[in-house]
Amino acid sequence: MTNKSKFFRVAVEGETIDKRVIERSWIEQAAKNYNQSVYGARIWVEHLRGVMPDSSFRAYGDVLAAKAEEVDINGEKKLALFAQIDATADLVEMNKKRQKIFTSIEIDPNFQGKGEAYLVGLAVTDSPASIGTEKLSFSSMVAKFGENAEKNAFSIAEETHIEFEDDSKGLFAGMVQKFSDLFSPQIEQQGAEAKLNFTEVKKVLEQIAETFGKQSTAFSKMQQELNELKNQYSELEQKHNALSDSFNHQPDPNHNKRPESTGHSGSNAAVVY
Repeated sequence: MTNKSKFFRVAVEGETIDKRVIERSWIEQAAKNYNQSVYGARIWVEHLRGVMPDSSFRAYGDVLAAKAEEVDINGEKKLALFAQIDATADLVEMNKKRQKIFTSIEIDPNFQGKGEAYLVGLAVTDSPASIGTEKLSFSSMVAKFGENAEKNAFSIAEETHIEFEDDSKGLFAGMVQKFSDLFSPQIEQQGAEAKLNFTEVKKVLEQIAETFGKQSTAFSKMQQELNELKNQYSELEQKHNALSDSFNHQPDPNHNKRPESTGHSGSNAAVVY
């Protein structure tokens, strides 16, 4: 899922948190001049820059693009600055929990000494008042705001609803859409990435089918061998029983057979046994 947002309002011409004024020309120039490849504005909590990557004051994303549009505020036309951001997962989660829902821009009125304004940073905060207090408290600690903090202007915070490009339909609808995109007959219209996903899924299913087929064949072979063993055992059992029966009917070799009687001869000779 992409964390690239739609354009949303981040500042309006007028008073800043340090009581300076964001001029209309600054908004125009910031929108015209912003180029991420020249100088990419990052997203910070309360305008503070942490040193360590796991700090609570690490960067929470990048500003991708900026544009200016007129808006109506209390019946008065004012020029507003809109930004498109690429947020980190932490910022997305923070926004879902309704934390740091305001934005405040950091704008350099004389960027690189060229006499025109440039968007150099974007902060998320909980309320406009806290930004003003912290800016005054840390005014002597320039490192907390960056080396150009004293010349940069910080706008009054705007309440922001960050709507992400792939998140507007909700989680369930998004899952349905992704499934449809993957298996729809119109998949060719979804681009090379969707085609690649379909090909990968097809390949995995083929591998599963092949593995299952091999296992089925191996099982059939084992079943056949088991049946053959059963038959061999049955034959051996029959032969054993026949041999045992034959052995039981054999005469005892140690038994002396009584001689046959020849009858009385009429003589007085004694018959000796």
